[in-house]
Amino acid sequence: MIVIVAVGSRGDVQPCIALARALSAAGHPVRLAAPAPFEPLATRYGVAFAGLPIDPSAMLDGDIGRAWVESGRDPVAFVTGLARLGDTLGEPLADAVLDACAGADVIVYTTLAFPAWHVAEHRRVPAVQVSFVPLAPTADIPPVLLPDPFADVAPWAATPAGPLVRGYHRAVHWAFAELLWLPLRRRTNTWRRRSLRAAPLGWRSPALKAHDAGEPLLVACSPTVLPPPPDQPRHAVTTGYWFVDAPAEWRPPTDLAAYLRSGPPPVSIGMGSMTGRDPEQVTDIVVAALRRTRQRGLLLSGWAGLGWALRTSVPDDVDLFVTCEVPHDWLLPQVAASVHHGGAGTTAAGLRAGVPTVVVPHFGAGYWGDLLQLAWACENVLVDTSGSNQWMRWIPDEVNLEILFRKDCGTIGPGRVVFGSDSSWFPRGFATAYLDEQVRSMVYVGYSEDERDAVLYRNAAALLKLS
Repeated sequence: MIVIVAVGSRGDVQPCIALARALSAAGHPVRLAAPAPFEPLATRYGVAFAGLPIDPSAMLDGDIGRAWVESGRDPVAFVTGLARLGDTLGEPLADAVLDACAGADVIVYTTLAFPAWHVAEHRRVPAVQVSFVPLAPTADIPPVLLPDPFADVAPWAATPAGPLVRGYHRAVHWAFAELLWLPLRRRTNTWRRRSLRAAPLGWRSPALKAHDAGEPLLVACSPTVLPPPPDQPRHAVTTGYWFVDAPAEWRPPTDLAAYLRSGPPPVSIGMGSMTGRDPEQVTDIVVAALRRTRQRGLLLSGWAGLGWALRTSVPDDVDLFVTCEVPHDWLLPQVAASVHHGGAGTTAAGLRAGVPTVVVPHFGAGYWGDLLQLAWACENVLVDTSGSNQWMRWIPDEVNLEILFRKDCGTIGPGRVVFGSDSSWFPRGFATAYLDEQVRSMVYVGYSEDERDAVLYRNAAALLKLS
């Protein structure tokens, strides 16, 4: 029996349903343990289910949950919120995970389902961790919740600072793992003694123990969107996204299908599982944006209940349809663009559908939003071409310098493009190969000599008031 334990929102649970179905199709008995409200979803796909005593929607809608969601990429606030949620959920959740893993030959668990690791360790059964973002310690990038002060790593490799940058990234991974463990250690050890009759754990994080032991880690994101770092350990595998499409018998609500047929493709807007302190204000912003841009809109209410009051009273001057839950694989290919909170699952669905994606970052989801948005909205923002061209590997689409310079020119104009403003840091300087490559690309795209001079000198000089 393979037991999959998924704790979190739908973005954590639905990919595990896809995994459970694939394992079942391969002949393995599978049981999914997940928050009880997801039982209808699992049942719809014929997946055996064990409910856990947690309601993620209610949890995130409470004061502690909202504060955690609003922690963004602040690691201290994130860890503090996680510890407070651990205190709130207490040992019943861990006991339910223990019961759900009865008879397991293999335990697969998502990152937040950490009691499952303790069960596997105690029962001496293989464990496999699932993550939807890169998780294994690497010298290439820091943990995804943390900003990277050395985002342009590769050009440092040939300088004396290269080992320091790589060492910093690795050290931050280890430190963050410990930071996550220490606030939970006392409560976890109390549960281990009572329920597992197991010895308490010391100061070293279980996540680091799992890494040291070579525990398999499945990174369920696209290697095209986010290529695995060169030093990703052998026990970590980037698998690609795990999609589960709407059942063949599913049919859209009649009024929704009629709305989609009644005019041009609308803009899909939804914040998924993210709650908010003022959904009415967010709804007002959506309505104002649609009114200003004269776009049709499809508002997915999600856990925050966006637009719920408008279901029966949409303003006359706005073309808007409000609905609750629609399968992304059916909906997104029919929309003009997708505006969402930046969750890994919704981002994946938008990329799969091939529609323009705009991210309004929530809860550290700026990691994905950083890849997909910036300059068009603000006239006072200038675009840095970067002293190296390595950053392009983080862009979710296939790009090259010609495409980027063409987009910059067509969107904001060469007057707001500045050559590599990060390229003068000591001791690196800048590599002439990168400069030559960018000049060739500008010539190829059709930048005039005057426009190239603006990008390479005048724009920066004006910004710094040198001329």
